[in-house]
Amino acid sequence: MSVRKYVCPACKQKTGVDILYGMPSHEAFEMAERKEIALGGCCIDIEGPERSCTSCGHEWRIKRQEIKFEFK
Repeated sequence: MSVRKYVCPACKQKTGVDILYGMPSHEAFEMAERKEIALGGCCIDIEGPERSCTSCGHEWRIKRQEIKFEFK
C-alpha cells in the first residue's frame, strides 16, 4: 500500500494522512504507529473528516468538485 502525505490546511506542513474508519487490522495499527494513516474509530461517519495532520492534529474533509449532469 502506497502512503500519500497531504498538505495540512491549518499548519501548512505536508504531514496529512488518510483516516481509516472501521476495525483496524494488525497492519493498520502498525501503519498508524508509523504515522502513515490515522485511525478514526469503528463507527463510520459519512460526514466526518477524511484526513488528519500528524503534526498539529487538525482533521478535515476533502473538497470534491461537484459534477452536474444535464439531461436533454
